[in-house]
Amino acid sequence: MSFEVRKVAVLGAGTMGSRIAAHLANAGVECLLLDLPIEGASTEAARNGITAKAHKALLKSRPPALFTADTLRRIEIGNFSDHLARVSEADWIIEAVVENFDAKREILAKVDALRRPGALITTNTSGLPVGRLAESMSDDFRKHWLGTHFFNPPRHMRLMELIPTPESDPQVVQFVADFCGRRLGKVVVYANDRPNFIANRILLFSVMHTLQTMRLHGLKIEEVDALTGPLVGRPRMATFRLADFIGIDVCLFVAETLHRLVPDDEKHEVYRPPDFLRKMVEQGFVGDKAGQGFYKKVKGKGLPELLVLDLETLDYRPANKPRWPELKQAGKVRDLPERIKTLIDAPTPAGRFLWETLSELFLYTAARIPEVTDDIRSIDTTMRTGFNWEQGIFEIWIGLGVEQTVERMKHDGRGIPAIVEAVLEPPAKS
Repeated sequence: MSFEVRKVAVLGAGTMGSRIAAHLANAGVECLLLDLPIEGASTEAARNGITAKAHKALLKSRPPALFTADTLRRIEIGNFSDHLARVSEADWIIEAVVENFDAKREILAKVDALRRPGALITTNTSGLPVGRLAESMSDDFRKHWLGTHFFNPPRHMRLMELIPTPESDPQVVQFVADFCGRRLGKVVVYANDRPNFIANRILLFSVMHTLQTMRLHGLKIEEVDALTGPLVGRPRMATFRLADFIGIDVCLFVAETLHRLVPDDEKHEVYRPPDFLRKMVEQGFVGDKAGQGFYKKVKGKGLPELLVLDLETLDYRPANKPRWPELKQAGKVRDLPERIKTLIDAPTPAGRFLWETLSELFLYTAARIPEVTDDIRSIDTTMRTGFNWEQGIFEIWIGLGVEQTVERMKHDGRGIPAIVEAVLEPPAKS
């Protein structure tokens, strides 16, 4: 069985779909970009309004989605009403419509009747059940079906989660992995078909647990961001700037979805969204796209003033930079695990908060093996490449000392996953 990708059909011209098409075009692949037609439009060109707008927007996207403006010529546009039958021309069909199970199933059922046998078919979902999306599709469809989770923006974010199903042909999976790695420059990790896969399952746990723990320790938003950014080897966005970037409404949706889909998760209640998240969405405080979320910039004298949300009142106030001595002390330490150790050993609210959030993240992540993946290296690669962490979760844990930290966890009354106990168990004497 041999495969070749000369033409790709991308279904969905939103931010992700259009930028996936752009990245494929950058790699020299001809693309057909389709989306819903404009209702009531009388001409084909008018019905292509959604894809035409997305096509034009690629020239102005930031960061740039295209290598050059000429690359755009490799992307042809159309709409689902007039041009869906043209998916029969594609060697690879990428479904990238709205992150809604029913919407994806509807378009995929139509594609199943139109694609040519042997064509690759994948979904760009960040967490929906890949196998269930293909239920009732043809045998050939399911054989050539898997999940391909691109990260945004696709040209610049190298990580790709590949999610095969039990029915995916191993040769198909291997070809897609090789093509994405060699032709598209992706770092491919294999994830199991479990809710939110590796990346968003673990990141969302970290964010939601942080929201709970900060309130127990009386910390403010800007204080948490000071503790969960570059100081611990993570990007400057830290926790709350990242949430604003993603969108508070998106965070709420993903948390509610996970809370529903993983009832047997030992930390199930961590995913229950706090009331203030719903109130923020109701009031339009949904992040960067609305100009206000956890943070808000307002015009001041000279430079804009940064305001931060008070989670008790949902009013904005001036952001204050934390002046804790342990932050200054840790900032002088170059080695990441040593820097973190300086912080988690501090007998202060900041130190206790960081120890509690990190130790819970270690334990939760270890307990996800083999649920989300069989390989701890895939988890560390995901955090480094998908979220720009300086080190992966297990790399940090090893740097802090697994035996020493587990002893402290046990002293705190925490349960230790069997996989960790097995690592620490002394080898049997022969």
